[in-house]
Amino acid sequence: MTHSADGSTLLRVPHASIVRRYVARGLILWLLVRLMMTAIAAFSGAVPVRDLARWSIAGALGMLGACALLGLIDVRVRGERTLLGNLGIDDRELVAMYLVPAALGELLLSIILPW
Repeated sequence: MTHSADGSTLLRVPHASIVRRYVARGLILWLLVRLMMTAIAAFSGAVPVRDLARWSIAGALGMLGACALLGLIDVRVRGERTLLGNLGIDDRELVAMYLVPAALGELLLSIILPW
């Protein structure tokens, strides 16, 4: 993390080898969470079948929140938080690496799926 001239904190981009690994994990995590949420909604019967193929802003925000939280949990369960901290990677930068593929995936779904 770096500080600007006015004292505010700026996010920095970690090394490409770290970013690639965590963005790939973020993509896999987003796919799994998206599929699991769709499967739960389909099998519970609470959501009509025709609404399963619809994209919503609320659903996308929920997905982004779930991916960020599960990404942080994943790193802590794997015991990588200390290593990333020693490399100067803050929790905000870690969350950003998990949110980028989820946000791109949701953007793609917003284009493809009906509202």
